[in-house]
Amino acid sequence: MKNKSLLTKVLAFFVCFGLLQNLAAQTNLTWQDRGPLNNAGPMRAVIFDQSDATGKTIIAGSLNGGLWKTVNQGLYWEKINVAGSNLAVSCLYQASDNKIYAGTGTYYDNQKAALRVKGSGLYVSSDANNFTLVEGTNGAGWDYINAVAIDNQGRMYVATATGLMYRDAGSSVWSVAKGTNEGVALDLTGVVYDVKTSTNGLVIAFVDGKAFTSSNAGPEQFVCQSLKYKDGANWVNPGKLPKNDISRMNFAIAPSDQNVVYASSQLR
Repeated sequence: MKNKSLLTKVLAFFVCFGLLQNLAAQTNLTWQDRGPLNNAGPMRAVIFDQSDATGKTIIAGSLNGGLWKTVNQGLYWEKINVAGSNLAVSCLYQASDNKIYAGTGTYYDNQKAALRVKGSGLYVSSDANNFTLVEGTNGAGWDYINAVAIDNQGRMYVATATGLMYRDAGSSVWSVAKGTNEGVALDLTGVVYDVKTSTNGLVIAFVDGKAFTSSNAGPEQFVCQSLKYKDGANWVNPGKLPKNDISRMNFAIAPSDQNVVYASSQLR
C-alpha cells in the first residue's frame, strides 16, 4: 500500500517540451554563457559540488569532452583527466558522503530518433579531481549509463541500457533489480532511462517503457505503476502513470516534500 499512496501524490505529468514551454511563458529568465568553451562538446550533466560551502565549484560532463571543473562558478574551467582517457559522460551524481559518480555512455532510441554513444562504465571521485572506475562496472552491460542514485540504506542503483542494476552498501556485487507488473514477477531488464531516490525510502525508475517503485521494500520488491489506459471512452486506473506509448520518462522528487514526485514523459 505504501507504493500506491506515494504515487497518488504525483503532482505533475508533462508531455516532453510542454514543461519547458509553460515555464518559459511564466518566467523572465536571463541566461549567461558560462562555458566551458575549450571544445568540451555537448554537455549532458552538471552539478554543484556540495562539499564546497561557497557554492562556487561546479562539475560538468560532456559526451565527447569528458569531465570539467570550475571553482569560480564558470569563469574558468579545467579539464579533469581520467587515466589519460576522454570519458563520454552521460550523468553525474553526488552522494551524501560527497563522493561524485560519473556515468558514461548514453542510450536513447525510439521511433523518431536514436542516439548511442558508448561509454566505459561508472566512475567515482572523493575529491572532485581524481576519478577511478567503480569495481564491476566495466565490460558487457555497462556501455550505457543513463542515471545513478543511492537510497536511504546506502544501496546504489544504476540505470543502464540492459536493466536496473543495484549493489548493497559496502558490496562490490551488482545484481538486477526485480519486481512485479500486475502480479507477474519479472527482472527489471531492458533500457532504463532514469532512477531517483528519496530520503523516506522511495525508489522510482523507468524500466523498459514502464514506471516502477519500491518504498523501503528493497531492490527485489518493485511494483509497476504504469497502469493507466483507455478502455473505449473510459480511463482505467486514472490516478496511475500511463501504461502505453511512452518512450521515455524522467522523475524529480520535491526537496520540500519527499512524497511529491514529478514525472515528465515523451511519447513514442
